[in-house]
Amino acid sequence: MQTNVTIPASEAAAYGEFRRIRRETEVALTLKRLVADLTARETDDASLFAGMQEAQAAGAGAVLVSPSSVAAAKNFARESGLSLICAVGGTGESLLPVKKAETKRALRQGADEVAFLPSYRALTGDGRLLRRELRVLRRAAGRHRVTVFLFERFLTEPQLRAAAEAAAGCGADAVCVCAESDAVLCALDAAGERMRVGCAFVSTAEQAETFVRAGVSRMASRQVSALAAELRAAAKTEE
Repeated sequence: MQTNVTIPASEAAAYGEFRRIRRETEVALTLKRLVADLTARETDDASLFAGMQEAQAAGAGAVLVSPSSVAAAKNFARESGLSLICAVGGTGESLLPVKKAETKRALRQGADEVAFLPSYRALTGDGRLLRRELRVLRRAAGRHRVTVFLFERFLTEPQLRAAAEAAAGCGADAVCVCAESDAVLCALDAAGERMRVGCAFVSTAEQAETFVRAGVSRMASRQVSALAAELRAAAKTEE
């Protein structure tokens, strides 16, 4: 025989409030993992600052800028609590001495950490060139965090795994791959407990929450305002 249990209205209200607060906290933590990619918006200081203000309003935890924007972005990042990440080396084909010089200059100008894309030859070769690039930039960054971009879509799964393992072995703090399930799971498996895994080009709230549950520590996006709005709206519909 089924027994109906009546929950007092006060307890039901308290439980509803608990669920609301928990969901808001989950959304805030997800947003803190967002990195606003501003590398395509740096036509002038006004555009850069507008992007940083959007990132702050969205609740993002960091911004990604090019080497030429570090000095201009430094003060706003400090005041807003955003971590300032500099993407060095352009498309990856810059010479290693250029990447090294950009790394040192960016950190000297106030970047909190650096991220770089290895060259095509390094990513698809026998591993020696890749490890050389990684070691040189790891030393150049000193105590600062280094993230290795591995979001070249031409990489096969074995190449991606080998690159992630090389990054971990050379002291990288994190790797960042495309926001695709296979790439994320491959990187997480290769990284193990040795380093963090992020993903780039996240475009929907569903993607963001799925990757957070999988164990991703950061998510780069050029649409942080839209993502934040979508995450917050989804949380409200669940109340």
